[in-house]
Amino acid sequence: MLKLNLGVSQRYPRFDRYNFEQKADYWGLLIGVIVLGITGLMQWFPIATTYYLPGWVIPVGRVIHKWQAVFLVTVMITWHLYHSCIKKLNTSIFTGMMSLEDMQSEHPLELAYLDHAAALTNNSTWPVLVEIPLEEMSEPIVEIMETHPPTATEETEKDFVPETATETIGEA
Repeated sequence: MLKLNLGVSQRYPRFDRYNFEQKADYWGLLIGVIVLGITGLMQWFPIATTYYLPGWVIPVGRVIHKWQAVFLVTVMITWHLYHSCIKKLNTSIFTGMMSLEDMQSEHPLELAYLDHAAALTNNSTWPVLVEIPLEEMSEPIVEIMETHPPTATEETEKDFVPETATETIGEA
């Protein structure tokens, strides 16, 4: 994504489970909460803090804590609201499902993994752990689906529940 934003690459990167916006959202929240936690503990225990650090860190910690909270709330509301609701309404948090078009545009590697796993196991029961060779990731998703069409017999649909992924891969 950095290469695309700097103009080095013309190709939009393909993401697995989380796309760039989601990763930035989660990492920003994590780092912000850590900063808030550290500065909050500094204010809660000022004597213990000044035992190890100089006294001027308490007012600095108070300022950082206050503005980090304002920044975190503002960024999370605007960034998350825009990318999850305004840009394209993502209802998968409520339904647990995404359309095929959304999966192809936002999470193509995860879709390729699911298609490949369904073809290898000859089964629609999930979850099944399947390793995908990296060579296949350079192929478009349509080619993967055409090379490994998911076909399940009536017998495998009814009774087949794999014990482990190795058994499933060995049987396929």
